[in-house]
Amino acid sequence: PDGADSILSELQKRLFGPHALEDMEDPGDSFSYASRTFAFRAIEALLVSVILNLEKELLEVSDSMNAVLRRLHHVRYMSVEALETLRMLKNHVGVQLARAHNTKRAVVDVLDEDEDMALMNLSRQQAEPHLFHPVVLNEVLEDHEDFELLYEACLQSVNTLSTNLELAQHQITNAEEFNMMKLDTARNRLLTAEIIFSLVSMCASLGSLVASLFGMNLTNPLEDSSTAFGQVTAAT
Repeated sequence: PDGADSILSELQKRLFGPHALEDMEDPGDSFSYASRTFAFRAIEALLVSVILNLEKELLEVSDSMNAVLRRLHHVRYMSVEALETLRMLKNHVGVQLARAHNTKRAVVDVLDEDEDMALMNLSRQQAEPHLFHPVVLNEVLEDHEDFELLYEACLQSVNTLSTNLELAQHQITNAEEFNMMKLDTARNRLLTAEIIFSLVSMCASLGSLVASLFGMNLTNPLEDSSTAFGQVTAAT
């Protein structure tokens, strides 16, 4: 599939690189027999690749998001292009968050199955097959501490990534709400100006109404009054 070559290349570097070979030849006293096997190295390389890919994508999203947020705080109103970029980033963060949750669920499912953890020790299966077939013995089910620690470390990293992605999602949501607040403020100002102009127009219309009434070709008792003009003007 697309992208598989790059992932396989990273796995090969972690499995067969100079540091990996040195560790396999001289792992030290802090690792047990299981941690020196190829199966342990392969699982470790796979988990590390998954975590690093998630971290890489999080870093790319964070850089793009921070650039858009800085632009938002330096301009009065966001452009349509900036809003579209923010929307695409929000969708991308949602996809990455779903991937992180799926990864977390997969790791938790493995940690909950002692038999799956025990069966990861392929070297011991080859050396002592009677412990695994036809059924896995209890002493084997309880002897998978190294693999369990590896998956727990991976789970902790995935939890950290999920938290960072959720924070990024909240930041984007807050940016959208902040922009909406700016637009609401501008709309309120326009409504206030519209009300003021409407009041001014209404006052002018009242004066025009009085003038129209007196401009009709109908007789009235104020035509011969010398003070009627001043009184009507003052009243309107």
